[in-house]
Amino acid sequence: MSKLWSKINEDQSELGFYNPLTLATIFLEPMDPTFDHVSDTFPFLRKKLIHTVGVIAQGELVVDPANPYTGIFEGASNVLIRLSSAKSPDFTKTTAAGADDNFTPGMSLKFLRDGIPSVNLMAMYGVNGFPSWNFFFKDFSNHIPAAKGLPLKALSCKFAQATKHISTLGLKDLSAWTEKGEDRRNELNFPFKLVFRPTDQVNTLFPDDFVQKYPDQLKTIPAGTSLYDVYAVGNPDAQEAKIGTLRTTSAFVTSHWGDESLFFQHTSMDDDLQVHPEWTSETPSFGLLSSLLDN
Repeated sequence: MSKLWSKINEDQSELGFYNPLTLATIFLEPMDPTFDHVSDTFPFLRKKLIHTVGVIAQGELVVDPANPYTGIFEGASNVLIRLSSAKSPDFTKTTAAGADDNFTPGMSLKFLRDGIPSVNLMAMYGVNGFPSWNFFFKDFSNHIPAAKGLPLKALSCKFAQATKHISTLGLKDLSAWTEKGEDRRNELNFPFKLVFRPTDQVNTLFPDDFVQKYPDQLKTIPAGTSLYDVYAVGNPDAQEAKIGTLRTTSAFVTSHWGDESLFFQHTSMDDDLQVHPEWTSETPSFGLLSSLLDN
């Protein structure tokens, strides 16, 4: 953590979003490294083309010890929390309605573990965003709706080269080892999905209309802030149940190195379905024809 935090803080300028020509190179890249590259830094010569500009804080996942899940779900005190927008927003659209399909908030979490690689998780409301400039306007989840609009559907086709379950991320690896590196693979227990619900400390912290760019707003959040209450949905038919709270232990900072080089490995839902094949029918699977027909 100290090494990563030092790199994050060495240059607190933003990298900036890439131009459209550079963004288009994503269609030339293989998608497998998104899931297969095991590292805290980006693969050589690969760019963070999505969620490029964000802020990062140290944090902790404080859990209810009675929750039934294993691994990271037993609690984590060495977490990096990155809040970002999937694409460059048009800040001239200053009304709440102007944020819809323009401002696309998301969160990446990096849980450090003793003796083994970190495990990561991403969560959003959806790739089309929502009608508010308030970052904490809606819940986030590792299960999101299908993309709307031809550009995002084209990007969905690209991600489908790596997995057909493009709108979900798995939780198996989070349950396999504790933060202290204790092996839980023989007693794996993980939920179908997670919901991150903004707490009362933050859900009305920022207005719906645009007043300030999101990195500048988020940097005002102090250490010790409870960002999200975390709810688990044990299986597709279960009700959500609160299992803990995600809290900051530092302030948020902008970071040139974080924007450019900090890597969050995606966790495949396919791994979860190998353990729980009964979940397959309730897990959306991307198909080109159905995507094009879906309005």
